[in-house]
Formats: sequence, C-alpha cells, structure tokens
Amino acid sequence: MKYLIFLFVFLTSCQKIDDPKLLDITGKYVIDKITVLNDSGTKEIKVFPGEVYKNTYDSFPLDSISVGFTKWYINNYQIMFNPATLPTGRTIWNDKYYYSITNQYITYDYGYIHLTLDDGSVRIFKILDDSMESLTLRTTGLWPQGQFGNQITITISLTRIGP
Repeated sequence: MKYLIFLFVFLTSCQKIDDPKLLDITGKYVIDKITVLNDSGTKEIKVFPGEVYKNTYDSFPLDSISVGFTKWYINNYQIMFNPATLPTGRTIWNDKYYYSITNQYITYDYGYIHLTLDDGSVRIFKILDDSMESLTLRTTGLWPQGQFGNQITITISLTRIGP
C-alpha cells in the first residue's frame, strides 16, 4: 500500500516542462487589425478590415495601410511589401527591406525586429506573439510632436495566409 501511495504521489507531482518555442516569422501575411494607443492610455483607435490606416508621420510603406488587404511577405532576412501577380500566376514583391532580430531570448522574449527603410531610417517592432497562424508586432514608439508630445504605439495584428 505504501508503494502505491508513493507511486501515486510521484506521478501526480511531476511538472510538465515545455520545450522553448523557436521564433518562426517567415511566411505570407495580411494585416487584419491595427490598434493605435497614446502613452497616457486615454486615446485608443482600432482599425479593422476594410478601413485604411493613415499615418502622416511615417514614410512608405507604413504611412498608409489598407487593413484586410495589405500583404507582407517575410523571409529570413527581408520584409517585402506591395505584391504584384504576373500573368503566369507568380507573385513578385516590389518593395523589399532588410531586417534583423535582436534581444531574442527563446524562453521568455521573442525580441525586436529592426526594419531598415530606403531613406536609412529604422523602425523597431516588439514581437508580442508568434504562432502558426498569426504574428503580432508593436512599434516601440513614435513622438509626432517631438520629445514633449505624447508617445504613440501602434500594434499590428497579422494573419498568416501562406508559407
């Protein structure tokens, strides 16, 4: 009887250990929601499919996003925008920008994407979530009125639509 109790206690007290999740953001995505929030939390704007998000403080390709229609393709070293389908059915991506991932700690933090645009400016996105079907990114901040104005953060929710 002692052995049965010991065996029962041993089997029920084991902890489940999950393997660390590896980051895999490669694939074809469509932007399905954008949330804009100022640092004081007093103003939140949500942009849903069918609406256009315009940011006059940013540059192409992040200045105007048609939610539900804007597609991104991410491979191991580039984020591509503005797809065009050829008569053969093949898709080419007209705008390609290099990125890198920093501060990634597999066990607890996905890290940051540093996206370098044509004008040399860098956009930094915090990777909030990476799952098989979606990717969620948040900008690290934008100060449209300079250092004395409110900070604006933009959260972009993407849904994976292809490999």
